[in-house]
Formats: sequence, structure tokens, C-alpha cells
Amino acid sequence: MRITPPAYTGQRPYDQGGLDARAPEGSRIEWTVSFRPHPDAASLNFPGEASLSLRRDGGRWLGGRAFERSALYRVEAPGLARQRLHRLEIIPDAPPVVRVVTPDSSLTLIAPGQTRWSPVFEVRDDYGVDGAAQLRITVTKGEGENITTTQRTQPLSGQGAGRLKRFTAALDLAREGLAPGGDMIVQLVVGDNRVPRRHTVEGPSVILRWPAAMGLADGLDGMAKQVMPAYFRSQRQIIIDAEALIAQRGKITPDAFLSRSNSLGADQAQLRLRYGQFMGEKAEGESGGGLDLPTNDAPALPTDDAPAATPAKAEAHHDDDDGHDHGGGANLNDMTDVVAKYGHAHDTGDAATLFDPGTRSTLAQALDAMSDSERALRQGKPKDALPHAYKALNLLKTAQQAGRIFLARTPPKLPPVDLSRRLTGKREGIAPSHLAPATRDPADTPAVEVWRALGDRPDAPLQLDALARWVNANQKRLADPLALSAAIDTVRNEPQCQDCRRKLRALLWTALERPPAAVSRRDPADARGRRYLDALR
Repeated sequence: MRITPPAYTGQRPYDQGGLDARAPEGSRIEWTVSFRPHPDAASLNFPGEASLSLRRDGGRWLGGRAFERSALYRVEAPGLARQRLHRLEIIPDAPPVVRVVTPDSSLTLIAPGQTRWSPVFEVRDDYGVDGAAQLRITVTKGEGENITTTQRTQPLSGQGAGRLKRFTAALDLAREGLAPGGDMIVQLVVGDNRVPRRHTVEGPSVILRWPAAMGLADGLDGMAKQVMPAYFRSQRQIIIDAEALIAQRGKITPDAFLSRSNSLGADQAQLRLRYGQFMGEKAEGESGGGLDLPTNDAPALPTDDAPAATPAKAEAHHDDDDGHDHGGGANLNDMTDVVAKYGHAHDTGDAATLFDPGTRSTLAQALDAMSDSERALRQGKPKDALPHAYKALNLLKTAQQAGRIFLARTPPKLPPVDLSRRLTGKREGIAPSHLAPATRDPADTPAVEVWRALGDRPDAPLQLDALARWVNANQKRLADPLALSAAIDTVRNEPQCQDCRRKLRALLWTALERPPAAVSRRDPADARGRRYLDALR
């Protein structure tokens, strides 16, 4: 066999012996077959497709064609015994993969004085990346419901080898029209060099945001405080990142490994603190709220429209245990601090929640598991943190399910209970209950019947035609339909081959769908149980 891959793959033609082959999609395969003695004609038979006739060239028979998908075939000639099916496995061309190199996050805030932005994308493909790509640029303006968008495309040229290219864009923020309160969203659209129909993919989007607070007038731009919106990794994302870090341990330096593990620990801490707020806990570093113990030397709070209260007047309005003497030192510009200092806290942290005790217990266990995961990540041990992270994820899912309550539309109408029959042992009028047999999907009936027939006896008749039709109808959900078709054809042509029958039965077992779970009947009563039932009577 001579296999000639498509020109765009860059692979050279190569020869191989045997009749089974693996080749890239679109390859041309040419056969050179010799017979002894020479037949009058020869062909390649493809089940379900047109046959390929071979032409004679001296003492050899030649033929070839291009293939877009996998197929089975056999060599046929007058006087030649029926051959087994051989397999041509076609390797599909995978679409390119786009990765964002710069920036390192999907959302980036504009820096003070920044006028240009240069995102970098990396594209990888199995055979080759197209050197020309398109950068889709979308700019948003306005706030709320008055947001307007403008979109345009910009051509980019890639740099690098054929299978790995980098695309860099140099964007002028003023020319693109980015203004305070707006976003610039860029996305790379690139394809591979597949012929005749290439794969085109859209890469991940990257956002450059210009917060409105940075656009203050009157020369106050330098006084504007840059506030990054709070973004939290989910517990599932922390697990995914930890597993990826473990897989890359041998490829990065120990310092980089420890730094990334510590960063994951910080993300775990933020997530733990956020869930802790639902439990009435205070964030780390938060000013202490709650009730402050009253003191006799606490200074009174002066106001502009009234003189400061004297100690005598203060005693007239405040008791020692009313909780109003909160002390001074509050920051009047921080409403949280004002409420914490001068407001009432009529509940405790344990009671500041609307969750039921069971859900609170589940969330408390999840917070403990997050704390253990954070500790291991901070120490650079992501492998030790994974069990605790998985435990926290399962507990969070349990808490979410606990908050879902399902009510029937109408109350159930149950028959009244006849209390006079209770504990009497009388069984008159009780209809025996029979469990319904487990139903099997009719689509799997041919496969089930053949599988059972193969295991009953060696010479059991098989419904192979019905099984072949079932395989053709279920090719999309079967893991390897070609192997199953080849096994069916071999058993049909060689019914006495026991190894072939065992192979077909094994393939059928992996192809069958699992039946739904059914309730089994209770075992009959033993001697002791029968004595108990007799005593009831």
C-alpha cells in the first residue's frame, strides 16, 4: 500500500505492507496486489459503498482512491476464498487552537496614561496555521440602557513556524474610540491550511475596560481611586487550576510552582471569606462590629447644632446595659464603620442567617474544608489540597440542593386508614402486588439477542442481518462501529470460529446501553419469619 497524504499536511508519501492502514484525512491510498495464480479479475469490495476494480499491470493488480472517512474493505477475485474485512482508519484534521498570551486575564483595566494596547495570541494546529487572520474589535460606549457598540475587523499576519504562529495587534485607543466607561473587546478569527475546506475558529475574547471613575474632570484624575471589580474563582475552577498545576510540576521551576500554588491559596481564601459572609462571619481585617462594653469615661459625641452632652444628661438617657455607649473613634466617611460603632447589633454571628440548622452545618463543614485546602495550597502542596477542595465542592452542592423545595400543586388524596384491621394479621381483601418487569429499549433488542445467543451454545443461530442494521443505525453512539461491523462479517463467514464469536460477544457487551435500575423482590421468609407470620395469624 502506498499512502499519499494531502499536500497541505506537508507529509511525504510512504509505503507499508499489510492491508490495514491509518492515514490522514483526504489521503490517496494505492494498492499493489499480487495473486498466485493470476485471476481473470480483481476488486476491492467496500460494504455499503461502490467497489473499486483493480487493473492488471503485468504480474500485479493496481488501484487507488482518496478517502475522507474510515472504511472497511476486502480483496475479492474469482476462485479466491472469502477474505476477512480489513480496516482503513482515517485521522480527521483537527481545527486550530487559539490561546491568549497577553494579557494574562480575560478582563484588564486600563492603566493611567495608557494610549495603546497590544494583545498577543498564539495559534497551534496539527498540520499548519494560516498566516492571515482577522482581529474582531468591538468598542462599547455609554452606560445602562444607552450602550452603543461599534465593530470592525483588522487583518493580522502571523509570525513563527507553520504549526505554531503568534499574532500581535497594536491598537491605538484614541483611534478605536475607547472612552471612559467603555470596553474594548478583541477576538481572533483564524483558520488552518486545510484544502479545500479549511477550519475556521474564533478564539477567546479579551476585554480592556476603562472605568468611568478614571475620567474625572477639573484635574482630579490623579485623585480617582482605581477600583477593580471583585472576581472570584469558583470552587470547581480552583480544583481545575490545582490539577493543571500538578500536571506542570516537572516543567516549571520550584519557585514558580510555589508562587502559583500560593496564588491559588489566596483565591481559595477569597472564596472562603465570601461564603463566610452568608454564615454571619466577618471578613479578615474588617473593623470589629457588634456591641462594645459601655464605659464611664467614654467621651460624648459633639454636634454642630447642640452643645456636648454632660455626663449627667448622658446618664439620664442611657442605662449601663442599653448598649448605646459605643465609644468614639468611628470614621464618619465610612458608613460601615459608623453603623458598626454607633448602631445596634441585635443578633450574633451564629444567628445572622436565614439558613436552617442543617444547611448551616453543611456550609460550616464546607468552610472548614476550604480552610484545609487553603492551608495546603499556601504550603505549596496542591496535591494534598485536592481532597479538601473536592469535599468543599460536594458540600456546597449539597447546600444548594437543600435550598430547593418542591411542593405538589394539589394535596395527595390518600384513602383513609382502617385502624380496626391493624395488628390483626387478616389479609382478606389485600390484592397481591407484582413488580413491573424492567423494560428494555427496543433499539437494543437485536444486540441483546445476539449477545445471549453467543453465550448459550456454540451452534446457536444468530440474527446477524438485524444486528448489522442495528449497528448502522447507532453508529453515532457506538465507540467503534467499524470493529463491530468487521466482527459481524467474520462470524457470518466463519461460523465455526469460536475466537471470532467470543470477540463479537465482547464488543457487543461494550456497545450495549446499561439497563435502568430496577427494584428486586424481597427474599421469601425463612423458618423464623414464617413462625412470626403464623403467630400473627
